[in-house]
Amino acid sequence: FAKENSEKLELFKSQTIAHWYEQTKVVAKKSSFMNKDVSVMEQIDHILSNKDRLITRTKQNRNGVQFIGDKNVEAESHPYIFNDDDFYQQLLREIIDKKMGKIDKTDPEAMGRRWA
Repeated sequence: FAKENSEKLELFKSQTIAHWYEQTKVVAKKSSFMNKDVSVMEQIDHILSNKDRLITRTKQNRNGVQFIGDKNVEAESHPYIFNDDDFYQQLLREIIDKKMGKIDKTDPEAMGRRWA
């Protein structure tokens, strides 16, 4: 019974992810998160294949947070931190690049006119 439910859930998960990937890829035409040569499920499986690396990246103390009573103040990671800033920074970069279009990004006046 559990194996059958697990297989059904896995199939549902794969179909749902594939469906929403197809729905959103029109909006996100060019994204550094997506590799067009590899299916979305293969990309997810690849990211999840090294769970230790994934967990370590989200527990990094990038903001220098100090916890009261914690003797290891200079620690690079902490079990109470969940930091996914890099994901949102990449999304923000892509939004800005999309908004900027083909403007010369070294010309501050052209960049200012684009946002005005």
